[in-house]
Amino acid sequence: MNNSLLNYTVLVEFRIKPEGLAKFESLAAEAAQVSVANEPGCQRYDILHDRNDPCRVLLYEIYADEEAFNAHLDASHTKSFLAAIKDLVESQKKGQRLVRIGANGKDV
Repeated sequence: MNNSLLNYTVLVEFRIKPEGLAKFESLAAEAAQVSVANEPGCQRYDILHDRNDPCRVLLYEIYADEEAFNAHLDASHTKSFLAAIKDLVESQKKGQRLVRIGANGKDV
């Protein structure tokens, strides 16, 4: 098995209040940019929404390992992001922690 694929992947799902969607997307985009730029262990941070339900937003994050993810959680920008979105979120499902065992495609 290719060890470069064995990393720590996180999938978090939010239901955003319709009136807060634009603000949430802006805050999430900033959090993603800062995380990838400033955290050596943050390899990918994608923000997705359901085509039929834009208020269903998912964060797809890939870290080098669990230690890198824990450093992300402790980062001041992550804590600021979570505090800023608190009133924009209707609900949040418990984050799923996954290990990627295979990947195909072209990086965007």
